Amino acid sequence: MIILEIVCEHCGRENQVRHPVQHQLDRIEQGIHHLKEQARMTQSDIDGLTAAVQAVATDLTSATNTITQEFATLEAEVAAGNPVDLTGMQTAVASLQGVQAGVDALTTQVPPPTT
Repeated sequence: MIILEIVCEHCGRENQVRHPVQHQLDRIEQGIHHLKEQARMTQSDIDGLTAAVQAVATDLTSATNTITQEFATLEAEVAAGNPVDLTGMQTAVASLQGVQAGVDALTTQVPPPTT
């Protein structure tokens, strides 16, 4: 009679025919868990970028509305023959420059596309 001893190369346990397969399944399961964690982190990154984009969009809408109002004010002053005060327009444009800084910050957060 021939007796075969199977020894697991991972842990050294003997006579466990299915044992090496279990180690492989455990490694696959760990890999799947790791991929799920990466996907969660990626989703978290996407959520953060989405919130930042929404904030910039809100700032841009506000700046656009302010500039539109300042143009209307300037047009009314010119139509009335009054001297033009550019202070409001300068403030509105400065807010738009702040929005540009937000857009610039977003472009540095977005990873380059993978090929």
